[in-house]
Amino acid sequence: YSSMFTNITPLVSEADIAICHLEAPIAPPGQEVMVEPQRISSAASITNALAGAGFDRCSTASNHSVDRGAAGVDATVAAFAAAGMGQSGVAASEATRLPEIMTGNGVKVAHLAYSYGFDGTPLPAGEPWRANVIDPALIIADAAAERAMGAEVVVVSLHWGASMVSNPTADQQRVAEAVTASGQVNLIVGHHSHVMQPITQVNGVWVAWGMSN
Repeated sequence: YSSMFTNITPLVSEADIAICHLEAPIAPPGQEVMVEPQRISSAASITNALAGAGFDRCSTASNHSVDRGAAGVDATVAAFAAAGMGQSGVAASEATRLPEIMTGNGVKVAHLAYSYGFDGTPLPAGEPWRANVIDPALIIADAAAERAMGAEVVVVSLHWGASMVSNPTADQQRVAEAVTASGQVNLIVGHHSHVMQPITQVNGVWVAWGMSN
């Protein structure tokens, strides 16, 4: 996949902290990347290409996060670790659900990620921490926990909205209002709509509602 990032590598590499979104989990070892019905994943080698392009971490919370079950979550965590990257959104254990703090240009930054849900695919039994679901109270609590660990800036990636809809939905606006009003979050970055949505301020906090693809 490295050649796909050639044109943007100089731009991405210039950033103090570069964050991407990987919508599909990594396929478990020995399993096909695509399986039916509509269970998708990525090849583990994509994380090496992302690292080579200059990305430091990705959000991994999406409606496909648990398409390949716990094994897919574990493969995702392992692939990012092997590539020297971080990720937020899925976890191999409850103790590692909250991500470690990054430092960019001397600023301590926390990156959190959540999805509206998983399109009917259940979380692994007894393991609700495997993938983060959007809940304003949880997001605010997680942000506060990261600040207690030293984070000066908290960035939140949200997989939300309606596919192919260019304006934020009422639910997006509800979540953004609650999260930004807390004073715990500095930036919200959205995806899932697969089309561009506006960039506006809510309670003085920038919200990039939808970044297309």
